Parts: sequence; C-alpha cells; structure tokens
Amino acid sequence: MTEQRCEDLDPGVPPCSHYIEGGFCTLGYRFRCVEWMKRNAPTLSYTTIADYTSCHRKFWWNQVKGLERIEKSWPLQLGSHASLILGRLHHRDHEKDCVDWYKDYITTAINQSVDPDIEDRQEGHEDLWAMMAIFDAYIAMDFHTLKGITEYEFHWNDPEYPRVHGFIDLLDLNTYDAAMGYEFKYSSKPDNYEQYIIEDQLCAYFISDLKIKSMTTRVFVPPMQRPKDNKKEGKESMVDFYDRVRKDVMRRATTQYFISKTYWRQEFDLENYKNKARRVSEEIIRYTEEGGIEPFYQNKRACLAPFKCDYYDICKYKVISDTLYRKKTPRVKQGVTP
Repeated sequence: MTEQRCEDLDPGVPPCSHYIEGGFCTLGYRFRCVEWMKRNAPTLSYTTIADYTSCHRKFWWNQVKGLERIEKSWPLQLGSHASLILGRLHHRDHEKDCVDWYKDYITTAINQSVDPDIEDRQEGHEDLWAMMAIFDAYIAMDFHTLKGITEYEFHWNDPEYPRVHGFIDLLDLNTYDAAMGYEFKYSSKPDNYEQYIIEDQLCAYFISDLKIKSMTTRVFVPPMQRPKDNKKEGKESMVDFYDRVRKDVMRRATTQYFISKTYWRQEFDLENYKNKARRVSEEIIRYTEEGGIEPFYQNKRACLAPFKCDYYDICKYKVISDTLYRKKTPRVKQGVTP
C-alpha cells in the first residue's frame, strides 16, 4: 500500500500553513487534517465507534469532512428537548429552580411551534404537548427528585487503548448508591435499548470509571394517543389532549411510559469492547493513509435503518447542498502535530 499525501499540504509554516492545533484544517472544504490523522490515534466516543462500525462512509462525512445537517430531524429535536429537560431536572445544583425552569422551557417550545397557517399547529405541536404531559407526570410522581451530576464527562486513560471521551446522563447520585449511573432515552421503541443493543454504550461507561457498579437505562416512551377528531365534537383541543395523556401517564407510568432496567458491571465483556475500540482506531489510521473517500466504504443497508442517515442525500445524489449541510466548528485545543 502506498501512502497518499494530502494534496493541499503546504509546509511553509510547519507542519502546514492550513493546520489548526488539535488536528483540524482551515480550508473550507476540509475539516480534519488528514496528515495529523495518519500519525495520531483519534479520540473516539461511543457514538463515533457506533457510526464507524455501522457505515465507514458516515464516519467520513461526519468526522473527516466535518459536515452536519443544518436542521435536525423532528425525532432528534424531540430527543434534544428531553435531554435538556432531564439534565436540568436531575442536576444537584438546580434542585430549587429546576421545575420553574422546566415549565418556562416547555411552554416556550410549544409557543415557538405554533403556526397559524397550519391547521394542526395553531395551538402548537401535539408532540410537545404530549412531552409536557409526560414530564409533568414525571415531576408529580417525584421521579425528578433523584439528583446527581448530569452530562458527567469521562475519558478513558488506558495507554494500551485509544482515547475515548463522552458523557453519562446522570452519575454521582446524592443517594446511598453513588456508584449507580443513569442513561435516559426518549423513544417510541424501548426494545431498541435492551441489553444486547445498548451493550457497547454501557461498556464505554463502565470502562471510563471503576466506581460505576451499575447503569440504569430509563426510556421515556411518547404516547400512542393522538388528538381526537370527529364530526360531532370537532377536533380535541391541545389542553384536553394534554389532560388525557397526563392521566394515562400517571396511571401507567412504570409499565408504559418510564421503562427502566438496571444492568451490572459484571454482566459485560469490557475487554472485548476495549479491543473493538482499538481495532476501529487502527483501521481509521490505515484507511486515512490510503487517502481519499474510497477506503471509507458504504454500508447501504444502514442508510434507512434504524432511521434515515443524515448523509443519505449526499451519498444518493452526490451533491452537498449548502441549504441542508454546514461545516462543523472545530473544538480547537492543543494537539500533537504531524
């Protein structure tokens, strides 16, 4: 195999006049410095490893070219709302103001979703009204009183393996069991988060901190109910829809809407996942040395499952639309030069 050198390499200002500390590039059509990538094991995350193993081309667009969609899909927007809400409700530093903050946040989100020109949006998006019903019930039942550090940042520090960085939704609880962590999901498909599927993510957490003895996944399941609409009474108002959903959540909270499952450290093969991360890191370096996009081949079976890939339109139509995509902003930090 012949190593391919970056065609834009300009060593006039070592290591390259386009280089940004941390392994990035100033050129508008590049994101990562490929020469840096050849000589430095990448810092990975669970998501990066999952993306790479699902489809190498997805990794290329996201991590090498640094492209992201300008507007998230609606399910991802809902997930972002839920993540922010849970991060505030469960953080130990916001015990006194978390509920008031949540009420302001969800009300603002509903108001911003109002569209008088769309019949179904004149009172706001029904999915946000349903989310408010879920979290109002969650608070009424005191689930939010579990406090700790949310978005707990971690790093792997094993010299034999690549650097892995990430965040745990909730850890270091203010309870008798500070060794328990929580991973929150907002999804209509709780079966997607059973042990076999979520194993890699939990392994990354257990490896990051020896004090973590168990992880609990809690899936928040949106309601299947939709606003009623009949000829006699007309369409159900969002307030009535909210009341109906909230009552159902209160009645079936832990069997339908808040699905929790606890997993213990000893249930997982942590060495296997560490070796997987090392192999991924080695492959990325090797494929980068080959040069270009071709080594990062596609897996077309991952284009639409379990959901549509963010880069589906680029791969299918071979055009990068500046109305759909933008270049990510590098997180600049001190790095090793090539």
